[in-house]
Amino acid sequence: MAGTPSVFAAGTVTPSGGTAWVIHDSTGTAGFYQLVVDANAIALGDDHVFEVLEAAVPGGTQRLAERVHIVHVQAWPIRRSGVIAATHGIKVQATTLTGTARACPWEVRAL
Repeated sequence: MAGTPSVFAAGTVTPSGGTAWVIHDSTGTAGFYQLVVDANAIALGDDHVFEVLEAAVPGGTQRLAERVHIVHVQAWPIRRSGVIAATHGIKVQATTLTGTARACPWEVRAL
């Protein structure tokens, strides 16, 4: 990987109801990606999950590739996934498992 990271997609999500909210879908767009989440708003008793899914083959089922699991207050609130080398794109979803649904800024970086 060479070059400068760039913002591929970004936003703020407040997932609620224990349902996975799809916040980004670049299915079919190959690249090296990393999910970055600002978990500063997460408080004691909150449990949020951000998941990156990808397919192993063209047109295949997207499955869990990376998970950023945020529980309670974070000493280091910027959380990152590993780098995903996705030949068929990715999908990112966010879920509040317990506690209060909090607004979390997020970004998918192209590396």
